Amino acid sequence: MGSSGAAKALSAVELVRLDGGGPGVRELREEVLRHRLGPGQSRFARPAAHTLPRADADPGRTPFAVVHEGRAVGFGILDRGGYLKEVADAPEESVLLRAFYIAPHWQGRGLGRAACAALPRLAGAVAPGATAVLLTVNRENHVARRAYLASGFADTGRVYSGGDAGPQDVLVRAVPDRRRARPGAEEGADRRGRVWSSGPPEAGAGTVPAGRGRTRSTEDEERSL
Repeated sequence: MGSSGAAKALSAVELVRLDGGGPGVRELREEVLRHRLGPGQSRFARPAAHTLPRADADPGRTPFAVVHEGRAVGFGILDRGGYLKEVADAPEESVLLRAFYIAPHWQGRGLGRAACAALPRLAGAVAPGATAVLLTVNRENHVARRAYLASGFADTGRVYSGGDAGPQDVLVRAVPDRRRARPGAEEGADRRGRVWSSGPPEAGAGTVPAGRGRTRSTEDEERSL
């Protein structure tokens, strides 16, 4: 691997909230609005141009950008309402991941997995007291389902039937108790609306890298996110 390839392998992602006025948020919003999804994605997801305005109009939804090397490479929404009551045992302690994708040009690099690793931290910032992040994935979207399972989500055994494209499996990932976290570890990230894939960068401690430890099958699965 050349030096440029090594640099990419060591790069991490940030999840940046788009519902505030922090540094660079306006530019990131403009960038996600320009995203276009690939043919395989558009059957199961909609681009930010459709979902971001809806999130802006709903105080229960928190839109975020997946940022890699300063670019908005993906998008998602954490919803504290929606159809949580239909898929969660404790909806008041859960958040729902919706409209999540990695833009086609950036797929296959481990960025989806790195973003999923950061989701529990963002969920804890968006909804203090949350214990779980849930999502629904269409049963016909086998590649995305495998990618989510490889990214730390687990199948709850539940099925959500309210989607337009057929039955969806309900997956879950735990949110660690922030009260047990090392004091001060997340303060800088929370104030700026940014969440690193493994906590804020510190001396001697890197973030979760995109691309490390992936098999070829996982790279293929990334292309669906």
